[in-house]
Amino acid sequence: MDEARLQNLSVDVCTLLPTFSKDHFQYAGQVDSSVEKVKFNWKLLDSAASCNIKGNRNKNIVNLPPGKETEFVVESCSEDGSNVLQYKVKLNRLSPQNATLSSLSVKNETILPEFSSNIKDYYASVVWQCSSVEISAVPSDKSATVKINEKSSTEVVQLDVSSTFVSILVGSADGSCTETYTITFMRSPIPMPPVFKNIDQYVKFMCPICINCIHAPIKIKDTANVFCTTCIEMLTLHSKVNPLNGNVLPSNWSCNDENMNGDISKAEVTCPIKDCAFESTLANLSSHFKECVDKHKYVCDQVTCGKCNKKLSSEFEKFHQKQICSGVVTEFLPHCLPLNPKSKWESKLVDFMLDDSTAEILLKDAKSKVVEYLNEISKNANSALSILKEAIAMVATAIKTKPKLAELHFYLALLLEEQHIAKDVFSASTNETDANDAIENEAIKAGKEDEINGICALHGISSYAPLSQKLQGIEKEYQSLKNSGKSDKADYVQSLFSWKSQQATQAGKLASLMVTTETLLGRAASKFFDALALSPENAEYNLHAGRMHLERGEYEAAIARLRQSISIKPSLQISYLLLAYALSINDQSANEHKEEISAYLQESVLYKLHLGDSEKTHLYGESLWHNLNFLTLSALCKSVSFCVNLKPSAQLCCKWLVSGLKMIKKRADQYQQLMSSLLDCQYNRMLISDNNAEIATLASRLVPLTMTCGLPNSQELASLKLNSSQKFCLSFPRNSFALCLLGESQLQTYNQLGEESQLENAIASFKASLELENVISSGEPSNGLKKQKWFSDQWSNLNKSFKEESKIETKVAKPAEKCSKQPVKKPQAPAAKPIQKNTPGKSTPAKNPTIKKPTGNVKQPSKPVPPNTSQKTTVMPELQSPQPNENRNLESKKEKVLNIDVSNKPSHLTRLGLARCMAVKNDLAGAKHWYEETIKLCPEYHDAYIEAGELLEKDDPNGAIEMYTRYPFSEESTEDSGDVYLHGEIVRLMMKEKMFDDSRLCKHLISLGRGMGLPVIEKYVNILDANFKSKVLMEVYAGVNGKSVDDPDMQAFFKFKCWI
Repeated sequence: MDEARLQNLSVDVCTLLPTFSKDHFQYAGQVDSSVEKVKFNWKLLDSAASCNIKGNRNKNIVNLPPGKETEFVVESCSEDGSNVLQYKVKLNRLSPQNATLSSLSVKNETILPEFSSNIKDYYASVVWQCSSVEISAVPSDKSATVKINEKSSTEVVQLDVSSTFVSILVGSADGSCTETYTITFMRSPIPMPPVFKNIDQYVKFMCPICINCIHAPIKIKDTANVFCTTCIEMLTLHSKVNPLNGNVLPSNWSCNDENMNGDISKAEVTCPIKDCAFESTLANLSSHFKECVDKHKYVCDQVTCGKCNKKLSSEFEKFHQKQICSGVVTEFLPHCLPLNPKSKWESKLVDFMLDDSTAEILLKDAKSKVVEYLNEISKNANSALSILKEAIAMVATAIKTKPKLAELHFYLALLLEEQHIAKDVFSASTNETDANDAIENEAIKAGKEDEINGICALHGISSYAPLSQKLQGIEKEYQSLKNSGKSDKADYVQSLFSWKSQQATQAGKLASLMVTTETLLGRAASKFFDALALSPENAEYNLHAGRMHLERGEYEAAIARLRQSISIKPSLQISYLLLAYALSINDQSANEHKEEISAYLQESVLYKLHLGDSEKTHLYGESLWHNLNFLTLSALCKSVSFCVNLKPSAQLCCKWLVSGLKMIKKRADQYQQLMSSLLDCQYNRMLISDNNAEIATLASRLVPLTMTCGLPNSQELASLKLNSSQKFCLSFPRNSFALCLLGESQLQTYNQLGEESQLENAIASFKASLELENVISSGEPSNGLKKQKWFSDQWSNLNKSFKEESKIETKVAKPAEKCSKQPVKKPQAPAAKPIQKNTPGKSTPAKNPTIKKPTGNVKQPSKPVPPNTSQKTTVMPELQSPQPNENRNLESKKEKVLNIDVSNKPSHLTRLGLARCMAVKNDLAGAKHWYEETIKLCPEYHDAYIEAGELLEKDDPNGAIEMYTRYPFSEESTEDSGDVYLHGEIVRLMMKEKMFDDSRLCKHLISLGRGMGLPVIEKYVNILDANFKSKVLMEVYAGVNGKSVDDPDMQAFFKFKCWI
């Protein structure tokens, strides 16, 4: 009789939340703006009880005011009146001005952040296979209107090739208000480069860095430079400069180029899989491409060798039986190698606290630590390195327990190599020991440089002389000591020659790290060789030993070890790739084994494409196909030159290289190796291209990229830069920027080789660039360029090729015949003379010593060698080569190759180049003049002040100080590395000249202290303190701490220091 609860409660036009429960008394609901009245419905548990809406005359119908939330109380009373319950319902009638969404979703995709009506902008990442998405938007007010891209509220949207911007416009019921929601879809790129029907479109949409079609275009403001977002972010992570002109990028320098994104999506392409004739726009290629790839899965036919009964790829069968098969070839490497004696560095790794554990347990625990390390490395590099060091200690201790177990030596080698990668790639460090090791290595390097400069001074060679001249000075000293019977000293000088000569190439720098156990890489190599000595029949141990030989520049040993690896395990694909790389280094070997190299490389590119990109989930040495592995990618880049039927391999390799570079946190060894391979890949693509517009575009971008990518100067870089800049000038002989880059390349070549002709050419190129400033770039080449022999020779050949092509193109084909078109013969820029790797004591040329490099420039073959298809059994999508547009007339082609119809803007780089040339010629007055001109044109360019100051310092230190202090420092100068360097130079010189009372000293000491910290200026503080300059010291300390001298804390500190 006292039951007053409801069995259910509802409203006719909306759903109440939460779901009704007889013991829950608070509910809410929302109705459209058009609803003026609502009807409550209820049912009592006790039919004899009563219920009504409190204060409402109409029993269960209520009015709702617009745009407000109204609370209604549904009151129920038991039959005997002893129990009264109140169910409260809040109803919100939307305002007719409401223009929000209640839900927004994308079928089968997730939008971020999670939807809320108050959040207006969303993002969704979709795979490349997805060419369209279905979007559903529901308004909060059903009377409101919703238009997706100005269409219906549920819309299938076609996606562009990279980013697609979708707007959802919501209009209120009364039409007075609107709200816009947005979703930006980012679509991943197609894994294989598409083939453009018109190669001019490829050139137009080519990213300057990865040379793939631009993905997610991003533009540098106030320029025409457009890049893939990931590519430009990779470069500007380390240096905020425009990679195509070297100009410093301002804040907010980038903007999305949506127009180009739309144009790229509409470009007509064909399927990149060979023998597939499918054509579509690039945006719609993905759905077909997925089907096409599914039909051509990577299935490499396996055959069994009749001699050794081992399975291998049918592609390699004939090479296997001729060169590698253990059943045919009996002369293999000796099985017994000497085990390296236990060294002090290895003993230091042992953790004596672990001596009680067995080797098996230690190895198991170490592998568990490696799993922790791999999970941590991308989150906290320093923490991950600490974990890795624990694993290294465990394995080193296990080796102490079982020194003859090859697996332990091999795993320690992997861990030591990984430790180098953690420091070099991820900038990991754990404590002061790492910093001290770095300082010690730098000290050793500086000591060797000082000794070399001292030897050169004995023979009249300046410390600023080119590398080739320094090598000649060391050679003279070696001969002198040898002739005097001082063999010990002569041997040491010979080691200095070897160390210095390795600086000429990027590969040499790596080799110098591999040959000494003072470095992690050298120690890793030592343990790889130990593992092989203990287990010579192991294919992987032979593979890694071959890899070490390859990285050390020991190519014959590498070839032997890699062949041994393949003979033991023919299915080891990576061994074929590295073998092809080793064979391709030497020109004679490359010619002898061209067919073999081409087969291995082509199969490797397809295999790598099949594997795809992956996150770092294994140790560096365990994942040799990963995009961080520079040796693998350098080897794959050889396919650009050797696999002439696989032209898009250049785009693939560049894409993989950029992917690896993105992971690197600092510009150290690994960055330099990958970037060097990227430049080589672009250069070799330019060499094999048969399209003049592509050649000109690649050259015009490659040269400035070599100057801004952060690679240190080397002979191989100078050679690549010179050849590319010559091609650039052949295409645009009246472009002042092209001439400026040519001059810079010629000057760097002089610095490497010491050829006087290159210095004179550099001066002529810079002057020609100056003459063409503010002049339209059409017309005849300048006299300064014509007088250079290389240009006059190739310019006449180029004009001759145009005339020959003109004759061909003007012939009219007969109706029943096709016009036979001859290829244009493109003159090749002469390769810079390589440096010969010499050993003191042998007959050496006076000039142009040579150093072999694993990433050497491959000459363009006069006749491309067609692939051997007689044994083609690999069923995998082959890459189709882009075809040049055959219908361009001669005039348009000449305009594209030879002219740019724009004015040549004045450049500070031209003046800086002339200043450097004058400095090399010891024309101090001329150098100072051009440095001044550089500063006038670009007053915030640090290099001009730094170089001019260094030039003045020897004879006029006060003049150097004046030069440095002229720089227009900003208020945030302590945050700019260039500003901080200048502050440091000013302080150093003023302290050296004992200018303690100069007011400028205090100002720059404060800035240096703020930028670098008090420990850096401690030595200057001690000098000032010894000279009783208490007032200066107080101002400096107060300034560095951002306080006044009168601050109580500062006053207390000054009293403690006895300055007051």
